[in-house]
Amino acid sequence: MSTPPNGPAGTTGIPVHLPVPSWLARQLERDATAGLFAAWGRSTVVDENVGAAVVGRDAVAALAEISGQADGYPEGNAGLLHVYGYLFSDVLTPYGLKSDRWLDGMLAEALGLDSDAFHPRAGAAGGPTMLSRVTAAARPLFDASPVDGAPGGGGFTLARRDAISPGLAALTVLRRVPGAAATALAYALETPDGIRLITLFPIAADPGGVLAALDAEAPRLRYNALGSAPPIRAGSLDLPDHAAGDRAPGTQ
Repeated sequence: MSTPPNGPAGTTGIPVHLPVPSWLARQLERDATAGLFAAWGRSTVVDENVGAAVVGRDAVAALAEISGQADGYPEGNAGLLHVYGYLFSDVLTPYGLKSDRWLDGMLAEALGLDSDAFHPRAGAAGGPTMLSRVTAAARPLFDASPVDGAPGGGGFTLARRDAISPGLAALTVLRRVPGAAATALAYALETPDGIRLITLFPIAADPGGVLAALDAEAPRLRYNALGSAPPIRAGSLDLPDHAAGDRAPGTQ
């Protein structure tokens, strides 16, 4: 893997700046050609913890233009905003920068992957794009059994479904492999058109406490998700054969 602008995996900080560098633009173009954005739902960059947009209008506009996605700032395709958009965020949240999840290795390791599995530079030399790696790691999580193991020192997968409204349900999966320091939280929406991914991030909080916090409130959309979505463009969802590779209540 090429050395990223801000150092190897395990470091944090803003890895890219406008204008969108060519090595990242090529990944966006490949994702658009493969139809990968269709696997994702809609979100907003207005973070519920910060109360303001965490990605600038110019960055979203540039990414949307390259990828051919609609620019409805601050709303847009969740894959575009959460995966690529967060790389441009310099807003410090209570849990750090939004890009940390892709750079510090904790999320990837929670899923049993190499620490640099989601690093944007890993796709710079023509390998699987950043979005394809995140999609390939996240989508199978929603095929998990509701309970596989239990929170503790070993690995586990916990899954839950919360009905939001007729035809719309929220899917939350907590996954950690044995020995990992953090737990991965994946969030998606179940719609009449199928499952649409929203976000993926690591949490340090007790998984049982996360589920208890969810139980303490009426079901609602979380993690900056939007329930409505425009018609999805036709396109194949070509995922790599290998998965190279916002936070729960109390997390980002």
